[in-house]
Amino acid sequence: MLLMTFTPQRLRFLQALGWFLLVLAWVAQILGLSWRALQPVRSLRLLIIFTGLALLLLVITILLKQKSWRQRQAFLLDLNLMFNLLTGILLVFPQALGATALVGPVGRGGLICFGLTLPVAYWPPDGVHVPPVLRENYPLIQRGLVAGARILLITSLVLLLLGGAY
Repeated sequence: MLLMTFTPQRLRFLQALGWFLLVLAWVAQILGLSWRALQPVRSLRLLIIFTGLALLLLVITILLKQKSWRQRQAFLLDLNLMFNLLTGILLVFPQALGATALVGPVGRGGLICFGLTLPVAYWPPDGVHVPPVLRENYPLIQRGLVAGARILLITSLVLLLLGGAY
């Protein structure tokens, strides 16, 4: 919903890509690889947290496959996409996810925007206060919520990267 439409192949690809990026981050840290922007400054705690997030994502995927929610597949795709974006930042620009970057107001703002992205995208349209003219136009409200979530996602990534630059 955020950036692409759901297909089972895309979900499997994003799941595999997330695990590949995580393994690559572990290998880069263990071997101390350094190449241009790729620096071995990830903390062990951060890698363990990301490994826990990957396992949590796997559990969420298994649990949601048992539920009959209309937007389940799109939610899983977006969740995997967001995990892959964070893991890519961890791999290429790990300073952005370090404790010193997230303590500052810019990094903290990026983390808050990142956390609000999925709730905004999947907020039910009837729970949004809009002018009376638009009240029954649920597709328009949903498109507005998804557009707002896309803006939040882009803003959060920019803020996280800026937070790591200080």
